[in-house]
Amino acid sequence: MSCLPCGKVKGRDISVVEYYRKLYKDDGLEYYAYRLKAGESFSFVKKSYFNGIFETQIKPNFDNGAEYFHISEFTGD
Repeated sequence: MSCLPCGKVKGRDISVVEYYRKLYKDDGLEYYAYRLKAGESFSFVKKSYFNGIFETQIKPNFDNGAEYFHISEFTGD
């Protein structure tokens, strides 16, 4: 498995991730951020849909550098 360290979130992706983090903190909406290849922009999926995305898209792409994290794990450090 590949969980994405927050330090790898760079550039404009940070503002998008921070937006979803704010939704989580303010409204309790849970999302996962993921990408299927190293260096790609992030996609976001609601927690309720994550298992399907993980099994069909993320897991098969681990060899390509697929990474993910729950939005609550993002600290911005």
